[in-house]
Amino acid sequence: MDDYYRVPLSTAEATVTVAVLRAVCALLQEPGVSSDIAPETLESAAARIEAEIPDFLAVSAEKLRPLLTEALAQANFVAGDSDTEGTSPLPLRIGRTRRLLGQAERSTGIAEIEYFVTSRNEWTTRRVQISDVYENEGGWYLEGECMLRRDHRMFKLEHIRAVRIVQDDDGEEELDPFDGEGNAGRRHSTQE
Repeated sequence: MDDYYRVPLSTAEATVTVAVLRAVCALLQEPGVSSDIAPETLESAAARIEAEIPDFLAVSAEKLRPLLTEALAQANFVAGDSDTEGTSPLPLRIGRTRRLLGQAERSTGIAEIEYFVTSRNEWTTRRVQISDVYENEGGWYLEGECMLRRDHRMFKLEHIRAVRIVQDDDGEEELDPFDGEGNAGRRHSTQE
C-alpha cells in the first residue's frame, strides 16, 4: 500500500532533492534563523530518498549540497522576519550585499547603504564612495569615504540591510550637518 502514494522521481530529481533538503537543513541550523519546519524532518526526508538511489548518486548529492547552501545564502534565504527595527540583519545577506557593492563599485563607485549602528541601536542611511570590500578574520567589510560624515569609514557587511547604486546623474541635494564652519543645515550638491 505504501507504493500507492509513491511519486516516482528520476535519479537526477532524487539526487537534487536530497541535496536541496540537506542544504535547507543546514541553513535552518544557522544562528538567528527560525522556521516552523524542524531540520530533523528535512534530514529524515533526505535519508528516505537517498535510500532509494544508487550509492554513487548519494555521493553526487553530497558534493552538490555545499554549492546549493552557498547559492541559497547569497540569494538572501531568510526564514522569519529579519527587518525588525533594532535588530541586526542575518549574516546570510552578506553574499547579496557583496554582489551589489561590487556592481556599485564598477558603475559609479558610490553606494547608498542602510546601516545598523550598534552603538546607537538604530538604522542610518549613508552614501559611501567605495574604496574596498574585503574579508578580514572571518568578517566582511566595506571601506570608503562616508559622504555624510566626510570621513573615511569602515562598515561591517553583516550590519547592512540594503544597498542602492547611486547613479552619476543623481544630482539631488542633501543636507550637510557638518559644513566645516559650524553652520549646520547648509545645502550642498552630492556632485562635488
